[in-house]
Amino acid sequence: MLIFLLIYALNAYNKIGDSMELRTLRYFLMVSRLESISEAARALHITQPTLSRQMAALEEELGTVLFERGNRSSKLSLTEKGMLLRRRAEEIISLSDKTEYEIAETEEIRGEIHIGAAETVGMKHLVRWISLYQKEYPNVRFHFYSGDGSQIRERLEAGLDDLGIIIGMKNRNRYESLVLPHKDRWGVLLHHSHPLAKQPEITVQQLRTLPIYLSKQVWEAYPDGAGTDNVRGTYNLLSNAVYLAEENLGAVVCLEGLAKEIPGVVWIPLQPVQESELYLVWKKYHTLSPIVERFLDIIRKNSDTIEH
Repeated sequence: MLIFLLIYALNAYNKIGDSMELRTLRYFLMVSRLESISEAARALHITQPTLSRQMAALEEELGTVLFERGNRSSKLSLTEKGMLLRRRAEEIISLSDKTEYEIAETEEIRGEIHIGAAETVGMKHLVRWISLYQKEYPNVRFHFYSGDGSQIRERLEAGLDDLGIIIGMKNRNRYESLVLPHKDRWGVLLHHSHPLAKQPEITVQQLRTLPIYLSKQVWEAYPDGAGTDNVRGTYNLLSNAVYLAEENLGAVVCLEGLAKEIPGVVWIPLQPVQESELYLVWKKYHTLSPIVERFLDIIRKNSDTIEH
């Protein structure tokens, strides 16, 4: 059944010109978001029986139940297979909209550039290049997705993002890349009352003795030799992990400059100095849109990046 669902999703993707395939996926997504056939029908400006028939036909075609219907409530919830189809449908619709926007004929240079980015103060370089780009091409929009390295690569592979910013990427064989003019230094967030909080630096040996919390991207970029036996948990984005340090639950391993002016929390660098390079990456052997190529040209002309 899982294979059949994936085949259906791929077929829908391959039939972008077929409005019925994409329309059915859009209907399905609306129902899943609103958890109601009647509410989705109103939002889509179609009748409830029409939408019900569409969803029944979709379930029949897939040979599986996509929605769980409660006995006492009109609300619908997705089954496991329904959740899988929702993820694939979101990717397909996003990619279809992005492609349609890119190939639309127009006299002006316009379009959208999608960038997946890890949390890093190195983003300030990207922002400067975007400023230069939009002065020349004001009708190009930029969309950002924040996530860890694995999420960014998944989105690049799915075609949802054009470019990715990844910290300390060890395996770049699948990607073209630019080494950006920035290195991120590693350190830890500690509660101000912690015995080590007044030290100017924390050694890797001391770090091994502390309960620590790591971001998921650290599994790729974490400094060699620091060890992970004392890891108490992981986080995706630092904005939530800061509270772990505020509650004095342990040391939150993170990059310099991401947690500023947080009461009761201090950032202390690791010693010896641990740094990770920053990469701008895109899929190898993948044809980039003209607006993305122009953006890369601006980056190359206005920085000391190194191309790989």
